Amino acid sequence: MIEYFAGQDLAKRRDYSALAVLQAINNDILRLVYLKEWDHVDYKTVIADTKLYFKHFHWTKLGVDRSGIGDSIIEEYAAENAEGIVFTQKTKEEMIEHIVLLRQQGKLILPIYGAEKLINQLEEQERIISEAGTIKFRHPSGSHDDLLWALALACHVAKEEMEKPIPMIMTFSADDYEEPRRHNDFLDYVVKRLPPGVTVTNVKVTMPGDN
Repeated sequence: MIEYFAGQDLAKRRDYSALAVLQAINNDILRLVYLKEWDHVDYKTVIADTKLYFKHFHWTKLGVDRSGIGDSIIEEYAAENAEGIVFTQKTKEEMIEHIVLLRQQGKLILPIYGAEKLINQLEEQERIISEAGTIKFRHPSGSHDDLLWALALACHVAKEEMEKPIPMIMTFSADDYEEPRRHNDFLDYVVKRLPPGVTVTNVKVTMPGDN
């Protein structure tokens, strides 16, 4: 199953709006598959374009910056699986650290071509610690960081979804087991049929003839 996650950073004053779309691979690796940047256009254009992109990717979740006009735009994305995320210094720090960790682990794949501007924004982002000990992020004067935060939002919602436990119910019939003799034998048989990575926490085995 192919699953996508997206993040959208909305323009403030002279900034750009941006959209990043990630493809999840084996619920473990994220690959950037699409980037879009809007240069000082009307929010109506951003919304209309985003709805079209959703029809193509059908992402599981779209993380949207709630700062400023974000709340009203999220209302427009009722059918696009949007989640509003408040940018604070803490959430920004956590998002940047998550991106750094993903890149270190080789779990965030950025294309060689087409993501040069995004990579530049990643590399030039500055982490500033004030005298009061607060952490702020800023980009050099004359540059932008909209693509960076769109990626950060996409990684954030992907992390939320990919870390959710997957409920699974498996049933086995004693008829599948040749010459069932003891409960322990049947339990061993069941465990051997479980896929890799599954942990058995509680098993109840009922043999033929049991009440």
